[in-house]
Amino acid sequence: MKTQRLSDQVATQLERRIAEGVYQAGSLLPPERSLAAEMEVSRPTLREALNKLAVKGLLESRQGGGHKVCRQVGSTFTDPLIGLLGEIEDFQYDILEYRYGLEGMAAWYAAERATDDDKAMIRQCLEQLEQAHSANDASAQALADAAFHQAIADASHNVLVQHTLRAMFTLLSESIRDSVFQLASQTQVELELLQQHRLLADAILQGDAKGALAQVQHHLTYVERCLDEGRRSQQRQQRAQRRFQFTPVKLDSQR
Repeated sequence: MKTQRLSDQVATQLERRIAEGVYQAGSLLPPERSLAAEMEVSRPTLREALNKLAVKGLLESRQGGGHKVCRQVGSTFTDPLIGLLGEIEDFQYDILEYRYGLEGMAAWYAAERATDDDKAMIRQCLEQLEQAHSANDASAQALADAAFHQAIADASHNVLVQHTLRAMFTLLSESIRDSVFQLASQTQVELELLQQHRLLADAILQGDAKGALAQVQHHLTYVERCLDEGRRSQQRQQRAQRRFQFTPVKLDSQR
């Protein structure tokens, strides 16, 4: 019974690490020997705890040894219908509305709670975004942009915000990628977006929760306005093309 209780305690500690994002979906746990030493338990006790998590669907064993957090953990947005949000243009606005609420909350709490490590990660993500911008690489910008917002979510230290945003990372990346490609030809817009990210990072790093919230709201409102303008421009071009799609029928004046 004593060993059983200890294994339960170990399982609880590991579950907490998974919930807090220490061990993320798809990631490998440390080797059994080092993990047992860290937690000051025997390897049989550790294995018993790992088996408990495997039964719960949190872990899976790998060929050749090792344990991995199941990729399904936290996969809130795997439903095929939800996946369509990243494919249908009209749903970009639904995504922006969702981000408006979720990322606003994340930025507020990040400004209040970010540790020194969190701030270093936000700075690093911003630098990567600036490098992708300088290279004029829209795909790299999309990935760096989403990683920047994920770093802010992690800095919020709200487990639900962290996992929700991480679960929709792919969907978010698609949304941002589409936005970047649509706005890529507008140099001034790109510069404005980059500056907005800098101001958001500054507010969080300075601990200005209200300012961080305001920057997120301004940023996403600006993106929506630019997408609206781009969409109207595209519609005008399509109408112009349709006018010349068919050869006009010439009337016979002698009839």
